[in-house]
Amino acid sequence: MARFFRLVHNEYIKVLHRISTFIMLGLMVLAALGLNLVAVFLQNTMTANQDSYYGDPDTYYSDQIDYLKTAKPEGYEWDIEQYRFMKEQGIDPFAYDWRGDAVFNLYEAKKQDAQLEESGVSPEDRERFTDYITASESAIRSQDWKKFCEATVAFYRSDSSLNQEQQEQAVWEYQYRLDHDVPWDSKDWKSTLLANTANLKKEVESAQAMQQSGQGDVTGLEKQEDQLKIDLYRLDHDIQVNAGDCGMTVDNPLHFWSVFTSSTSLLQVVSVLIIVIAGSCVASEFSSGTIKFLLINPVKRGKILASKYVMVVTFSFLMLALFYVVNVLFTALFFGFGNFGAPYLYISGGEVHSISGFLYMAWQYLLGSVNMIVMATLAFAISSLIRSSALAIGVSLFAMLAGSGAVLFLKEALNIDWVRYIVFANTDLNAILSGTTPFANQTIGFALGVIAVYMVVFLLTAWDGFVRREV
Repeated sequence: MARFFRLVHNEYIKVLHRISTFIMLGLMVLAALGLNLVAVFLQNTMTANQDSYYGDPDTYYSDQIDYLKTAKPEGYEWDIEQYRFMKEQGIDPFAYDWRGDAVFNLYEAKKQDAQLEESGVSPEDRERFTDYITASESAIRSQDWKKFCEATVAFYRSDSSLNQEQQEQAVWEYQYRLDHDVPWDSKDWKSTLLANTANLKKEVESAQAMQQSGQGDVTGLEKQEDQLKIDLYRLDHDIQVNAGDCGMTVDNPLHFWSVFTSSTSLLQVVSVLIIVIAGSCVASEFSSGTIKFLLINPVKRGKILASKYVMVVTFSFLMLALFYVVNVLFTALFFGFGNFGAPYLYISGGEVHSISGFLYMAWQYLLGSVNMIVMATLAFAISSLIRSSALAIGVSLFAMLAGSGAVLFLKEALNIDWVRYIVFANTDLNAILSGTTPFANQTIGFALGVIAVYMVVFLLTAWDGFVRREV
């Protein structure tokens, strides 16, 4: 065993004495740096676009009023009055201001109240609307969000046309804001999350009702229910960031986790480095003539080949760990350590569970490494069989870059289902876990079984090409 470890050590020395290895390591570091520079550019662009989008509120209101007076659509008088009221109260239509939504609700209530008056209902039946209109308008003028919430809650709870469940659905967000003192604020994560959760809650409850009645399409309801549980858990436990929901998007401000979680998209850079090493570690021995000096040692060829493959695999995970650390450091440098201890929330057994966000990302890196190891093994096999570094590296790189695309084309364009047995259809374990593959009922067990078969074939090919052939 000691002799075998010395062989592995010698393989590491050979790899680390190549200039190409350090060039690839430099490119790997540059890729991590480039991701953060792109994120910074995206953040600056988002800020500039937002600033340029906003116009002058007074001009906006004047233009809208002039248009309504000219076009005269149905109910335009109410819309004109609404715009004038918003202009009078100094409500910016381009900014996140709870009063904008409150004014919309106020004038919807005024329209319904006018319709009730025309229909000749009793003053007692109109009292609910008049009380809400008075309280809501007063809250808007005084900028008292709590008073507005109280008026809205009272309005819906006094609606006899709604059952108790419907009333609770209508007042949930307003009651939550009152109970937990959460004002409307675009810069407050909890306020934004609460508003999104309220909308999601309505969608889920509506879909559940449709499911019970057997009407409509409820595809994706289970995922929505899980997301709702996670969002409610975050609200109740004051968790600002869920590492599993992050990513670089134009809708949300960028921070440490949104950039770091995007680094998994660059794992192919590490794969390229490992393919270069795997594709040359055997073939280079033949091209340089050192294979004869290697084989005169009293060591079986099988052990020599195994030591090279062990070096490739262990070096792969060392580079993966290095890439992980480099991305953490660069992301922290550019975006700070805000929410550094954010957890990853997930559903298991119908309950919300939590683990460290860094453990979650380590798991994502490991899942992403499956494709890297498979392609490295392919390069290793071709290198042992053909004894050409260029061919081994070229074929493996082409397979890595084009394999999944070819599988998708064959399945989606030609509807060929048997391509699920091709190794490239099974290396993206993240997609299989999330159920986003083009193949129905594809499982992790099936994918690992297919990968295992191909790995055995690749390794047997490498063994046959190195051990049984003459030098």
